[in-house]
Amino acid sequence: MAFLDKLSSMAKNAMDKTGEMIEIGNLNSKITAERGKITELKQKIGEHYWGRFTEGGALEPEPAALCEEIKTREETIVAIQADIQAKKDAAQTQQATVQAPPPPPVRGLSCAACGVLNPDGTKFCQGCGAKLEIPTGGGICSCGAAVPAESKFCPECGRPAAQPEAKTMCACGTEIPSASRFCPQCGASAQRAGGES
Repeated sequence: MAFLDKLSSMAKNAMDKTGEMIEIGNLNSKITAERGKITELKQKIGEHYWGRFTEGGALEPEPAALCEEIKTREETIVAIQADIQAKKDAAQTQQATVQAPPPPPVRGLSCAACGVLNPDGTKFCQGCGAKLEIPTGGGICSCGAAVPAESKFCPECGRPAAQPEAKTMCACGTEIPSASRFCPQCGASAQRAGGES
């Protein structure tokens, strides 16, 4: 029986301790609630002083100094917000700015005398009037620039230079077009002309 009495006593002690813990928890909750009410009341006091300060009313030195500090901190917040907005605006402007593609190369022939670029098909320079001549042994790139014979690439746009086609010359000295079977000058057969290239 002593064992059962001891167990019963232990259970009663545990229940008493649990009850005490619950009661202490309830009391702590009441303390937290009271502190919350105190904070609300302090806020109301602060709002009262802040209202008087913003209306230009006279305050004691300590509340006036605190209100001035609040005002300074609010101005700092406004400045920081303006800085944030400026950074956002700059980022949007940078993203919106799309670089325009480079203009297409101007086609034409550069004048050997003055360097002016003249449109395709022009026979005389629009800048100085000199006769425009295609350099011998070279060619004209698709961009319109003259390509020297020894160049593998256009000096203006960098495209590969077109390789000159093999020429067939007739015995009479006339160049026979690659699609022709006969000389347009004397009528000789292109094969008989010797296929000189």
